Amino acid sequence: MGSTESKQVESRLQQATLANVKFPAKFSFWYNSKVHIGLLILYNGPTIDAEPIGVIRIGSKMGWHDCVELAAQPGQPLIREELRCHRNGWSLAYTFAMSLAQGSLPERFEWRSSSSDEVKSLGEGLGGWKLVRLGNEDEIVAAASEAKLTKCLTKAGAFQFVGRGASGEFGEAWAVMAVASFVRLWQRRMQAAISASSVA
Repeated sequence: MGSTESKQVESRLQQATLANVKFPAKFSFWYNSKVHIGLLILYNGPTIDAEPIGVIRIGSKMGWHDCVELAAQPGQPLIREELRCHRNGWSLAYTFAMSLAQGSLPERFEWRSSSSDEVKSLGEGLGGWKLVRLGNEDEIVAAASEAKLTKCLTKAGAFQFVGRGASGEFGEAWAVMAVASFVRLWQRRMQAAISASSVA
């Protein structure tokens, strides 16, 4: 983070905590027509005056490996994770790993393109993404879908926690990571679309 603004955000992130973070089980999200490259900040409120609770920076290999910093739990250090993008058949998948409880081994989660019932229930379209807890039985813990352009030009899409992802048992850090990782996924797709349109 080279700019003065970025350094201020990092300083604020180090002072913030995840103690009061609470996402609705289902919500929509919008954008302000500026798709920033290199930095994504999640705030615990509707404006930049709210506490920053997560920062994603594009890492190596043109965004295939992103660096994620999350605000800490009270009395704990800042949380640092990775978001990795890789090929999954004809589409891309986005994977991260994190501990769900202090001292536990990290567990892996993956965003996959999907037209599952969980995605369809968001009402944005037939296709979208599901967040899967990887293991013996891949468990869907969140779903998201991009908005139809005919609905609202600045609406990005909808998101919902499902199953155990909606129960709160995975903790605040996981919830922030789930949301931030999808916003980064959406941001990457927007950047690709903008690049394609500028070339055409």
